[in-house]
Amino acid sequence: MNATLNYCGTLNSGAPAVLFIPGSLTSPAVFEGIGEVLPCQSAVIDWMKSDGPWELDIIGERVLELIVQLGLGPVILCGYSSGGVIALSAALRDEEGRINGLMISNTGANTKGHSDPNLPNQIRDHWPEEDVIRKFISRCFVKECPEELFQRLLAYASGIKKEAALACTLSS
Repeated sequence: MNATLNYCGTLNSGAPAVLFIPGSLTSPAVFEGIGEVLPCQSAVIDWMKSDGPWELDIIGERVLELIVQLGLGPVILCGYSSGGVIALSAALRDEEGRINGLMISNTGANTKGHSDPNLPNQIRDHWPEEDVIRKFISRCFVKECPEELFQRLLAYASGIKKEAALACTLSS
């Protein structure tokens, strides 16, 4: 497996790290500023704009391979939404104990009103139409998303390849 994943941040071998993993169709901007207050290095995995495959379990495998490839450790994975599923997938494969902690949020335990079982068909038929993306982003927040962040999320999702959007959605 090729562990090449895009990430935002600087990662040095042998040093403790926190890796942030956003959810499907979600910009790394959702984690902006958090790494600046940590006492260790951190980066945000931009898996949606990395080369495929984009199925969540495979991305989890690739995250672990990236950790090994860069010689990171110990590592804490922080995943939001399907990023939490990716973090769990990586941790379940970690037989060497490089991943020392998980922080996951919004992975599905509280998604009342969030789910759209028709999303894969919407992506197949209408990606990247703004209406599809706007509805998806709106479902991701309990409260109204600040306009500046909403625009960044919209711009990011609009640039995701249709194949990537569909693959991650079908695998969640």
